Amino acid sequence: MFNLKFRKQFILIIFILISIVCLSIMISNWKLSSKNKRNVSQGILHQMDKLQQSIIDELSAFQKLTSEGINQASGLAAIANIIQTSQKSQENLVQLIRQSITKAGESVGQTIDQLNTSTNNGMDELLAKSTDYITEVMGFDNTSMNVLSNVATINMSALNHSSLDSLRRFQLIVETYEQRQRAGQDKFNQHLDNLLIETMTYLEENQDPDSLIEYLMLAFEDLKETTRDRQDHRFKDLEKMFNIQSKQVAEELKLVNKKVNYAIQMELEYAMTIQQSKMDEVIDNLLQTQMSIHDKIASLSGTLQENIHKLNTDLPVQLTDIAKQTGAQIDKQSRLATKNATQAKNKVETEITQSIQETTNVFKEKINGTVSDTMHTMEKSTTEMLSYITLIALICVFASVCIGMYLTGKIVCRIENIIEGLQNSSISISSASETMSNASTTLADSSRQQAASIEEASASLKSNAAASYNNAQNAGQADQLMKSASQHVNRSTETMNILTESMNEIAKTSEETFSIIKSIDEISFQTNLLALNAAVEAARAGEAGAGFSVVAGEVRNLSTRTGEAAKNTSALIETIIDKIKLGQQHISNTNDTFKQVTESSKRVETLMDEISVEAQSQADEIKQIETGMNDIEKVTYNTSTKADEFSQTAVEMNKLAGEMSDYVQQLEAIF
Repeated sequence: MFNLKFRKQFILIIFILISIVCLSIMISNWKLSSKNKRNVSQGILHQMDKLQQSIIDELSAFQKLTSEGINQASGLAAIANIIQTSQKSQENLVQLIRQSITKAGESVGQTIDQLNTSTNNGMDELLAKSTDYITEVMGFDNTSMNVLSNVATINMSALNHSSLDSLRRFQLIVETYEQRQRAGQDKFNQHLDNLLIETMTYLEENQDPDSLIEYLMLAFEDLKETTRDRQDHRFKDLEKMFNIQSKQVAEELKLVNKKVNYAIQMELEYAMTIQQSKMDEVIDNLLQTQMSIHDKIASLSGTLQENIHKLNTDLPVQLTDIAKQTGAQIDKQSRLATKNATQAKNKVETEITQSIQETTNVFKEKINGTVSDTMHTMEKSTTEMLSYITLIALICVFASVCIGMYLTGKIVCRIENIIEGLQNSSISISSASETMSNASTTLADSSRQQAASIEEASASLKSNAAASYNNAQNAGQADQLMKSASQHVNRSTETMNILTESMNEIAKTSEETFSIIKSIDEISFQTNLLALNAAVEAARAGEAGAGFSVVAGEVRNLSTRTGEAAKNTSALIETIIDKIKLGQQHISNTNDTFKQVTESSKRVETLMDEISVEAQSQADEIKQIETGMNDIEKVTYNTSTKADEFSQTAVEMNKLAGEMSDYVQQLEAIF
C-alpha cells in the first residue's frame, strides 16, 4: 500500500474511513432493529402465553365446577339411597307380615284389626317413601338433563362471544399497531429525505471533508436517536394495549364464570319448584289410591277372615316370591337408572371437554396468526429500513470519494506545478552554468593570449583591444545570465516554501485525523466497559436478563472490533505522518540546497560584476597602453586568476543543478 502514489493513498484513506463509519452505522442500526424485534416478539409471546394460561386455568376451573354439578345433579347418590331404603322396606314389610300371620291364629279379631292398621300404616309408609324417592329420581334426572343442557348452551355461547370479542380486539390492536408502524415508517422516510436534501445543500455550500463527515455523523446519530424513540414509543403503546386487553379478557372470563354459576343456581331452583309441584300431584294420587285401598280392605275383611287358614299356609310363600320379584325389579330399575345417569354424565363431560379443547385450539390458531402477522410486519419494516440506510451509506461513500478525488487533484496539481517549476529552474541553472563555463573558458583563453602577447603589445594592440571588447560583452552577458539564474532560484525558493506549507497543512490534517481516531478508540473502550457492566447486571437479573446478556455480549464484540479497526487506522495514519515528515525533511534539505545555490549565485554575480569592471578597466588601459604596459601584465594575471575561480564556480553551479534535478526526481517519485 505504501508504494502507491500520494493521490491513491489519500483517496484510499478517505474511502476506508468513510466505509468504517458507514459500516458502523449500518451494524448499529441492524443490531438495534434486531434487539427491538426480539424484545417485541418476546413481549408478545409472553403476554400471549399468560393470556392462554389464564384462559386454560379458567376453563379447567369451569370444567371442575361442571363435573361437580353433574355429580350432584345426576342422582347417583340418591339412587343408591333409594335402593338401600327399598331393600330395608321390603325386609321390614316381610317381617311385619310374617309376624301378623303368626299372631292371626291366636286372635282373629285382633289379627284383623292389627292387619288393617298395620297394612294401612305399612302401605302409607311404603307408598310415601317409594313415591318420594321415585319422585326425587325423576326430578333429579329431568333437572340434571335440563341443567346440563342449559349450562352447556350458556357456556358455549359465552365462550364463543368472549373469544370472538377478544379476537376482534386483538385484530384491532394489530391493525392499530400496523397503522402506527406505517406512520412511523413514513416519518422515517421523510426524515431520510430531509437529511439527503440537507446533505446535498451542505455539499453545494461547503466542500470541507472534515466538516462534512462530522455533519453526517451528527445527522446519523440524530436519526438513530429519533428512530429509537419512535420504536420505543410504539412498543410501549403496543404493550399497554396488550395489557389492557389481557385484563379485559380475564374480567370477561370471570363474568362468564359468574354467569354460569348463576345459571346453575337458577336452574336448580327451577328444578326444585318443578319437583315440589310433581310431589304434590303424586301425593294427591297416593291419597286417592290409599282411600280406595281402605275401601277394598273394608270390603275384603270378611274374605280375609275366611282365608286366614290360607294365609297361614300359602301367604308366606307368596309374599316371599313377591318380595323377590319386587327386589329384582327394583335392582333392575336401579341398575338401569345408574347406567343411564353414568352415560349421561360421561357424554356431557366428553362434550364439554371437546368444546373446551376446540375453543382452545381456535384461540391458539388466532394467537399464532396474530404473532406471525406482527413478526412479518416487523421483519418487512426492518428490511426496508436497512435498505434505505444502505442506499444512504453508498451515496455518502460516493460523495466522499468524489470530494477526496477533487481535493487530492487540486493538491497534486499544485505539487506538479511546483515540480515543473523546479525542473525548469534546474534546466535554466544548468544552461547558465554551461554558459558560465564557456565564458570562463573563453576568458581564460583570452587571458593566456594576453599573457603571451605582452611582449608584442605594440604589434597586437588592435587584437588586444578586440579581445578586451569581447571580454566586456561576455562579462555583461554572464552578468545578465547570473541575474536571471538568481531570479529563477528565488522563485524556486518561494515554490519550495509553498510546498513546505502544503506539507505542513497535510501533516496537521493527518494529526487531526489521528486525534479523531483516538477519540473513536476511547469511545469504543467506554462502550466495552458499558457492555461489561450490562452483562454483570444481566447476570444478576438471572433468567430475566438472559436476552439482555446476549445483546451486551454482541455490543462488547462490536466495540472490540471497532477498537481494533481504530487501532489499525491509527497505525496507518502514523505511517502516513512519518512519510509526510520524511517528505518535509527532503523539502527542507532541498530548501537548504536552494539557499546554497542562491548564495553561490550572489557570489558569482559579485564576481561577474568585478569581471565586468575589470574588463572595462582593461579597455581603458588598452587605450592608455602606452602609459600602462606594466599594469597590463598585472591585470592579465588577475584576469587569469578570476577566470579560474569563475570556472570553478561554474562547475559548482553545474553540480548544484544536478543535485536539484535529483531532488525533483525524488519529489516525482513521492507524488
